[in-house]
Amino acid sequence: MLQRGLTSLLGEGVVGIEAAAALLDRAEHSHSAKPEALPPEARLLVAERCLDAGRPELARASVDKFLGTRPAQNQFLARAYFVVGRVLAAEAGGLRGSDRRTAVLAAVAQVERGIALAGGGKYSFLVHNGSVVLWSIARPLLSQRSADAASSLAEVLERTLSALGAVGETDASWRLHLTMELARCLEMAGRGKEAAAMLAKDASPLAADAPPRLKLQLCALQARLLAEDSA
Repeated sequence: MLQRGLTSLLGEGVVGIEAAAALLDRAEHSHSAKPEALPPEARLLVAERCLDAGRPELARASVDKFLGTRPAQNQFLARAYFVVGRVLAAEAGGLRGSDRRTAVLAAVAQVERGIALAGGGKYSFLVHNGSVVLWSIARPLLSQRSADAASSLAEVLERTLSALGAVGETDASWRLHLTMELARCLEMAGRGKEAAAMLAKDASPLAADAPPRLKLQLCALQARLLAEDSA
């Protein structure tokens, strides 16, 4: 009954999500729920929906309670790390400069924990999801136009692409997109020649099945890097 009520509330927008979190609190405090009626991942589901609804403060409370149950090393824990990363990224929104970079990289590190857990077990399908979350968190750092930020992002993208390759990620367009972002980071970090060599080695095989838009972007990026190297 509790599980059905929770599922219903999660489909009712922000008000329903807030009510779901309160329902779990009441159930825990009153000890009215049997263990099988209240799985630990219920807190995680609420946390994920809180983030989708723009309520990171509720998400933090829910995911902290989930992690407090000492969850198993499974897909739910990987997803919890993704949630923690998104919460930390939201909390970093008001920061600037090096403080923001430090906070965002701390958020990225949590997502990488989830990717590592997913890639090391039978949850490899979550590696792609984690890479999408990771890049959505990390990408704003490019607006700093900082060589240090770009260098840090390059290291993150190198690890992410390695993780995608290790699980045989089949979305070549996504891998190509991240590979080009890696090249841009290397270029911004003053490593343009390295970026050009990396694209020639890694991007070309991925471009075969990419949509025309990405192929054009790749050609433009390669041409710019070659021109800069010749200048």
